[in-house]
Amino acid sequence: MFIHIEKFYEKPNELFEIISKLDFKENLYGDEIKDFNMISQGIENAFSAILNQKVAVTKDSGRFRKPYAPIHFENFNENSLYTAIVALEDTNIKTYKHKETGYTNVFPITNDLNTFIKENCFQPEKWEVVADIKLHAGNMILLKPWVWHGLDNKLIKVFYLEKATDGDEVQVQLQQPDS
Repeated sequence: MFIHIEKFYEKPNELFEIISKLDFKENLYGDEIKDFNMISQGIENAFSAILNQKVAVTKDSGRFRKPYAPIHFENFNENSLYTAIVALEDTNIKTYKHKETGYTNVFPITNDLNTFIKENCFQPEKWEVVADIKLHAGNMILLKPWVWHGLDNKLIKVFYLEKATDGDEVQVQLQQPDS
């Protein structure tokens, strides 16, 4: 359900120093910078190489966020593959299983999802931690968006990855190290 990549960003501290001083406003999943997305040219190629399939980065990617505490899932659609979370400072991400139902993702909920969220996601005692992953600044985790998860209130950058429309696979070529 997730892929952990070390040192996805080589110099996260430089970005942290600039971004952390900007004006963050309340948003759905945490405080974010309003109308500000930063998507580096060629980042889709990097994600495609990691996943060995061509992916698209959605237009609402590149958001800087200081997450809220509730256990949640990210918005997704039928083309969604992963949510990529890059730590700009050391943080933790946890995935969860609902104690009463055993749910580790949102799919089994067939009743009123909003009621389930209101009655469960703000009460951590109703959940069991499945994975607790330390992300050092610059590390990234690719997580299925429908998985129940939570993050520390530390600065992260979020990307939403979807299936590319043409569906071509990417050929990854590894170089031999110089001897």
